[in-house]
Amino acid sequence: MARAGFYTTSHGRHRPCCGGRCLVAHVDSENNAVGASVSLIVVPTCAFAALVPLRDYFLLVALAFALLALSLGYLVLALVTEPGILPPAPPDALANGRGRGRVTHVIVHGEKVDLREKRAKMCRQTENCVEDFDHYCPWVGNAVGRRNYRYFVGFLVSVTGLCVVVGSASALRVASLNVAGLKNDDDSYDEEPPWKAIALAVLVVYTVVVFFSVGSLAVYHFRLVGVNETTNENIRGVFAGEDNPHDRGCAANVREFLRRPKPESLVLQLDRDDRLTRVEDDDDDPGGIELV
Repeated sequence: MARAGFYTTSHGRHRPCCGGRCLVAHVDSENNAVGASVSLIVVPTCAFAALVPLRDYFLLVALAFALLALSLGYLVLALVTEPGILPPAPPDALANGRGRGRVTHVIVHGEKVDLREKRAKMCRQTENCVEDFDHYCPWVGNAVGRRNYRYFVGFLVSVTGLCVVVGSASALRVASLNVAGLKNDDDSYDEEPPWKAIALAVLVVYTVVVFFSVGSLAVYHFRLVGVNETTNENIRGVFAGEDNPHDRGCAANVREFLRRPKPESLVLQLDRDDRLTRVEDDDDDPGGIELV
């Protein structure tokens, strides 16, 4: 019997990690930019703290590091939270001995359910069916679905806020500088070496670029939350020309997004009850499973 609350079985490319406490996707380097994601927010924040006088910018530096901690926290949660994996039912073609088939159903509490009922999709990068599948995000190294979507949106919002604080504070500092070698009779300007002014200006440009990139993505997901639609459904035009049965109005959709409890991992339940057995494929794929 598996320990309660601990994953014991691999699912697709998701493997138990940290002693089974979480299930983490092991994807190829082309689909894993978590290291770059961390560097792209940590390095500029530390540079900002080093370039401004702490005595004058203490509150802004503290706010920047608070937002940095929030961003990293949401990033880690989106990475290590099992996104809502649903065990796939054997494709009909495969069950009839006709070779490789396409997964169209999943097993939920012992019942065979159509993918569309769970708004699920087979994630190519993680090789798993994910409930309320939104998309695969290399920046958090995981599929985004039913159980980690809020963490993903939180990551976008906190990074956008971090860009606002670091960018605006850097611009304020640049405006207050009297670069060494330039004459200025106004004693209210500070004097700093030219490289600091250049570094701060680069930081302003960088944060503006990231703000519009991440901020526009955050706005896009705000709109999706408002109409209760996933990125996958939006791109495929699932509800084009017809009513979205999941849309209960903007206010109700937002309340559901904020308040809907995160369900227990279905594959964790199956692991705990010893209802999964490993299937050894010809290619020794450790992700193969079947219900017993």
